[in-house]
Amino acid sequence: ATARLLPFPSVTFSNVAVAGGPNGQPAMTVETFSMDAELAPFLRGEVLIFDMRLVRPKAIIDIAANGTVDWAMRPSSPFDPGQVSIEKLTVTEG
Repeated sequence: ATARLLPFPSVTFSNVAVAGGPNGQPAMTVETFSMDAELAPFLRGEVLIFDMRLVRPKAIIDIAANGTVDWAMRPSSPFDPGQVSIEKLTVTEG
């Protein structure tokens, strides 16, 4: 993983696996995840991502016997999606 704070917050992760899929499998894998964000909104408790990139993302979506699709992320702490904005999202080979 790489990260920097200035001139703007930026992180890159490789070989990401998100837990929570059926039968102990990852719910999602991503070969490379990277994002660049604005610094000032963090001070107000907001996240403004101006560029997010996913390379080779794969998701496992569980469909129950009754046809219900279950692929929602369930954060373990309170989360307000209205506090997060993504201006640009690029998916490569997804």
